[in-house]
Amino acid sequence: MAKVVGTEAAYHWSVSKLADFLGMDRKTVSKRIGQSGIPPADQVRGNPVYDARQVVKFMYSPAGSSPGGDLDLDSFPEARKAWYQSELYRVQLEEKLGGLIPESEHARCLAAFCKTVAAALDSIPDILERDANLAPEGLVLVQEVLDGVRNETAAAVSRALESEVDE
Repeated sequence: MAKVVGTEAAYHWSVSKLADFLGMDRKTVSKRIGQSGIPPADQVRGNPVYDARQVVKFMYSPAGSSPGGDLDLDSFPEARKAWYQSELYRVQLEEKLGGLIPESEHARCLAAFCKTVAAALDSIPDILERDANLAPEGLVLVQEVLDGVRNETAAAVSRALESEVDE
């Protein structure tokens, strides 16, 4: 009958199992475990086994820091390359699914929207004069208010573009 082990013992792995999991050579894993000072968690059939969580934390912590530090991709060129490649694939997938659009298309759509709003604002005084028989004094006031709205909107867009360039 098979022996049932607790959850702690389930993470006690041999150097061979750790090497297989990490995709490294056994000698490299043994050398790094020796450098880390991680003590064996137990012995199985006379061979030391190590707490896999401690070993993985040490292997992927920045050089010279204690286990459990933040992962520094610059210390692992292959990991950095894999991360950037995965990000590239993620962006391409989001573009295909329609979650991302090219900047030029966004600018074109935004320009079309602004032109539509500006045309609507320009037509309001004419509509009020024709349909509401608004007096000329009222039309001048409406035109001043609309010009103020247009100027405030243009200033806000300019500020947003300047802050985008500064970042």
